[in-house]
Amino acid sequence: MAGRGRAAPIPGWLPSASPASAGASPAMAFPPPPPAAGPGTQPNPIVPASATDPAFSVWTEHTAPDGRRKYWHNASVGRSTYEKPVCLMTATERADSTTRWKEAVAPDGRVYFHNVDTKQTKWQMPEEVRVAREAALRVEGAAAAKAAIAAAEALSKGGPHLSSEKAGGTTSFSTKTSYASPAEALDAFLQSLADANVTSAHRWDEASRLAVGDPKFLALKTAGERKKAFHEYQTKRVKKEREERRALDKKKRDAFTAMLNEAETVCGCGAPREAFRQVAEDLIKHPLYAQRFKDVVEDKAKEDLYRAHCESARARERSGRRRRREEEKDKFTELLREKNIQTWRDVGGLRDEPRYEQCDRYDRLCAFELFSDAVDKAERDMRDSETFTRRIDERRRRDGFVAFLTEKRKLGELSLRLPWRDFFENEGLRTNDVYTELQKNQGGSRPKELYEDEQEVLEIEAAACRGAIVAALVSTETLSSADGSFFGAEVSPTCASVRRALAGTDATGLLTKATRSNTTGSVMEQTLSAIPRDGPSATNSSPADNRLRLAIRDAVAVATRETKSHHRQSRRALENFTKMLERVRRRHVLRAGSSWDVGEQVLGREPEWKEVCDFPFDKKHEPDFEFETDNVDRASVLESAKQRFRDLFSAEDGELEEGEAPVAKRPKVDG
Repeated sequence: MAGRGRAAPIPGWLPSASPASAGASPAMAFPPPPPAAGPGTQPNPIVPASATDPAFSVWTEHTAPDGRRKYWHNASVGRSTYEKPVCLMTATERADSTTRWKEAVAPDGRVYFHNVDTKQTKWQMPEEVRVAREAALRVEGAAAAKAAIAAAEALSKGGPHLSSEKAGGTTSFSTKTSYASPAEALDAFLQSLADANVTSAHRWDEASRLAVGDPKFLALKTAGERKKAFHEYQTKRVKKEREERRALDKKKRDAFTAMLNEAETVCGCGAPREAFRQVAEDLIKHPLYAQRFKDVVEDKAKEDLYRAHCESARARERSGRRRRREEEKDKFTELLREKNIQTWRDVGGLRDEPRYEQCDRYDRLCAFELFSDAVDKAERDMRDSETFTRRIDERRRRDGFVAFLTEKRKLGELSLRLPWRDFFENEGLRTNDVYTELQKNQGGSRPKELYEDEQEVLEIEAAACRGAIVAALVSTETLSSADGSFFGAEVSPTCASVRRALAGTDATGLLTKATRSNTTGSVMEQTLSAIPRDGPSATNSSPADNRLRLAIRDAVAVATRETKSHHRQSRRALENFTKMLERVRRRHVLRAGSSWDVGEQVLGREPEWKEVCDFPFDKKHEPDFEFETDNVDRASVLESAKQRFRDLFSAEDGELEEGEAPVAKRPKVDG
């Protein structure tokens, strides 16, 4: 086994590098462990131990800078040694110091003994070591037994206080005669160990010697209980000591960092750009910082703390530079605001200003961009505010004109289908305050558009009135069909027969019939009673005869328009149907003389065929139809389609040869 151990020389940094006292054991290094002992091996002769040095009386324990070894220093004589002084040794250590055998540990963990004189090693404990240790333990045990007997006698007498005479004077302590529970006794025993400053490094014999004078040490009756409690105490003490060491180490590190900050600001040493070696030389010589520098033992920890300090200092420098640049940018921005700069070219005119020169060119550009964006945003916000206010005013003017038109419509002064120009002249809007205010609007609906919206409301009212008029005409037998018969109350006002009757009737003659009184009352009276009073038409206060005249005229016009629309759709469908038949004839899809049923089987899926056979037609082109379509309309279209089919596929024409054009002309469609 190789290593420095106790054989290493005293380093020069110790207060005194003189060798150990005359009585100390000579320095040596332990050799490798011996081979396994065999039968017949004889122990070496025992060499007597040297005497101890009486000058070693006051010693303090320290740790070497490498953090691995401990040394002891005597301040009274100014000496330091790696050998533990005899006055600090335990009984076992003192016993081992009287022999020439030293205890060592092999790499595998086994204990062996080495003779420093003969260089002999043994796995078994030498007899000389065993006898010396037993004698030391007997002496220590006798002292402990004597103290225990004295404590027991004091307890048996029942006195609250116990006095013990020692070499250094008299010691007084108090004890409890009994404990309420085993837990309380255990706490008392642990307290005795704590009062004796027993650490996790002490052995049981050392702890017994330190705490035996305390009566609480005997709170546990048996030695086994005391040893078990001692081991539990050591387990907890290890964790507590570890935390204390960690807290102490943190405190030392914080003090080291504070020292670096203080040295940088006070003495000018420890700047971030200086090497750690130079800083260490300056700090270890300084009277204010030397102790805090030495408190952190490991050199690597010192260097790591110094590097962290340097990084923090550089970060502070960067932050300071950034703050100064921001201040310079703020001053330059204030200069732009004072001079009311609009473009980047105008910035060149500020070269003579101190705030211009203090700010970097890049920072000037960034500050100008931010300043321009802020000005633009302020202008946009102002415009948005003005736009919002303007829109509110425009809406208020628009609502005022709409209220004016609504009032005119309710009073009957706004006629249906009255042109805007006539209404404008009749009402004198040129000098009307509401109209004049609306003209100030820059957007939104114009007065004419709002007037057209009111006309749409009147159209809805007129449609409701028109439906009621037609229903009254049908129910009062005022309207007759094409054959001269009158409709009854059971006929729907929107059926196709009513549409055909209205389309073939003169509006003037129908109005004359409607206004003629009979036994059941005039049509107008029934119409007015049929119109719902909560509907749109209830607001129209125009004269009754005007309303009736307008409603009948509109009903006739709507029926005529829808009839023409049906004729137009049927004509278009028949034309498409005829073209399809001509294509079929040229391609010989059907033979001449084919019947309608045969044609339906062959051509029933064609869209032109479906269009004429599935009447009524799609109303997507005319979505505002008010009247329905019946079988008469369907039969008329279907009969026209059959006639066209017979004309093109008559038996007399015969079959056409391939490539031969049809001789029959397209029949004329009735319009």
